Amino acid sequence: MRQLLLNKGNLVVKELAQPLLSDHSLLVAVHYTYISSNTTVTKINTEESFFSNIPHKVKRVLESVAGSSRPDVDTDNQITNGYSCAGHVVSVGKKVKNFAPGDFIACVDLGYLPHSDLACVPEYGAVRVTNEAYLKAASLTGLATYALQGVRRAQLQIGDRVCVFGLDIVGLLTVQFAKLAGCLVIGIDTEATRLEVAKKLGADTVFHPSRDDIYKEINLMTERHGADISFVVSSTDHAIDHAIAVSRAQGKIVLFGSANMSSVQKQRYTKDVDILIASGLHLGQKEVDETPARWTENKNMEICEQMIEQGKLQLAPLLEEEISIKQIKQTYQRIQKKLIVGAVLAYKQIAFSQASSMSGCHTGGAVKFTVQTDTFVPAVSDQVRVGVIGVGTFAQQTLLPLLAKLRNVSVKAVVDSDVRKARVIAKRYGNVKTFVKAQDLFANNLIDVAVIASTHTVHAEHALRALQSGKAVLLEKPMVTDFSQLQRLCSFLRKNQHAPFCVDYHYPFAPFSQKIKAVVKKRRTPMMIHYRVNRELMRSDRIRSTMKAGYILGEASQIVDLFCYLTDARPVSIAVEAMHSSRDDIFPTDNVSVQISFSEGSVCTLLYTVLGHAGMGAERMEIFYDEKAILMEDYMELYGFGLPAWFNETITVPDNGHERLVSQFFNSLKDESLVTPIDPDRLHMIAEVSLLIDQLACEGGGKKEL
Repeated sequence: MRQLLLNKGNLVVKELAQPLLSDHSLLVAVHYTYISSNTTVTKINTEESFFSNIPHKVKRVLESVAGSSRPDVDTDNQITNGYSCAGHVVSVGKKVKNFAPGDFIACVDLGYLPHSDLACVPEYGAVRVTNEAYLKAASLTGLATYALQGVRRAQLQIGDRVCVFGLDIVGLLTVQFAKLAGCLVIGIDTEATRLEVAKKLGADTVFHPSRDDIYKEINLMTERHGADISFVVSSTDHAIDHAIAVSRAQGKIVLFGSANMSSVQKQRYTKDVDILIASGLHLGQKEVDETPARWTENKNMEICEQMIEQGKLQLAPLLEEEISIKQIKQTYQRIQKKLIVGAVLAYKQIAFSQASSMSGCHTGGAVKFTVQTDTFVPAVSDQVRVGVIGVGTFAQQTLLPLLAKLRNVSVKAVVDSDVRKARVIAKRYGNVKTFVKAQDLFANNLIDVAVIASTHTVHAEHALRALQSGKAVLLEKPMVTDFSQLQRLCSFLRKNQHAPFCVDYHYPFAPFSQKIKAVVKKRRTPMMIHYRVNRELMRSDRIRSTMKAGYILGEASQIVDLFCYLTDARPVSIAVEAMHSSRDDIFPTDNVSVQISFSEGSVCTLLYTVLGHAGMGAERMEIFYDEKAILMEDYMELYGFGLPAWFNETITVPDNGHERLVSQFFNSLKDESLVTPIDPDRLHMIAEVSLLIDQLACEGGGKKEL
């Protein structure tokens, strides 16, 4: 990785080894870091040799790095610097629960975060960025958190009169927070550029501290009471003197970073004021977890990130200067001369696969795919030719009628080991060729798309052969039935990222599911979801033997996918309880309770049973969150409790999204930019979780961390 270092008084960029992860850390590919006087070395005296007095100078450098008590210094006198950045997660430690590879995040904490294109940060030092478009602005999250901590220490109230001494990046952010709190805000700084920016960002008035009438003007603005709160962002003695002078009796002064405390104590005796310290982010993981305070550092980060994405913080004037690594030296000089407030350092991104392969760390079990919009378009004309592999009851009653309804889609071939059944289908749909073996179909150019509805155990084999033959694939669930199939299929997809491939997980495409998603995505709390499946016991020994231990694998995969869709999160642990009976007609996976914990805190339960009565209904989902509840019955009835009346809906024919998914898949094949309906990452994750559920159920139950 490339890292910016201070080496013998000079800024240098060096290629260093990639950082290693601990169990609670994240490896981050950095997109942007924010450079300011608060994140860099600011007190280097250029008039004398920097290393003329090594101990003294090292101390000066260490003290001048804002918010840090532990910058990394190596034996070559190289000092890392940094504070606030944004990027995406490459790998996660084994015990990380809230993030997954690919997540966009904002990070803080100088002790861990240098200016480099790869960074290793603790989980508690990161927050999720919901939209990549906000990454550049999110690079300010760490600095905004520092400013917010000072505002919280001051306990501002509406109408308070506030002075901000020092309008660097933290000072300017403090101005905005104080205005959002309903205060009258006065900005004070020696630089005209900063005063101008402060006015743009909402300061009621600004002053240069050398003005003869500054005390008089502030006295008039505060109705001769003085300032209720003064924020001292500049750590000079003069700033502290000014702050004490303008404060009212029993007012508050909040100091950011280091200050000459002897001077503070001396001046404090001239007036009865409270001195508060706003420190940077220095808590370790254990301390964060055990702190009783409501507003932890991570919580402050979340609030800042939300305010950035909601547009409550005006950041445009602070983000105007975007530079590359080649411009870093000149930019540092401009910051030191106070010509600019700060700049955004943008990094050229390394490929995800490269970063992933470099790391020997746990990646949460997920395989990262990137769907490339390449040249693969199956339809050589307007007509898409389809071959259906496996024409059992599901294909005859559901798949084939759906395909017949689609425009410009025609069934050209069917494959089934039962020749008689295949010929009946061929006759029904006309001009359809029949095959006994799938490989015979793939050997010619008869079809563009393979729709696979064969026996579960050969799904992966048929899908692989179809993909290797250059066909697009729509695969009926489950995707795989064992881990070796998962490895082979995912290995092919990683090497052929342009291959059009989709699994028929259609529940998220149901109108009711999408209606539910629209309301729960605005929630403030995690969700408790309970999904009950009441199925008829499968009596046929022949059918059951082809599906091995029951059919939970196919059923569970679809519902786990729905859980992931509704929570917008990844599973982090699974707990399974299975009913074991001495009866030969009840398999271990016929009656199962599955509890899945998700990375954002939601807990989802699947109860699957074949012991009930059909009159009770087949599927029922209950959702609880934010003092609200949702009930969905058989994709026909939808009720919201604590939700507007328009949310309730009843339909006469169930719609579980099957037709919408199939239609969307075939439409995607005609687009120049191929984007399959379900993200490949999610397909892999659902397959892995479903296999683990089946495995634990067969073993009698158990728990698995992901």
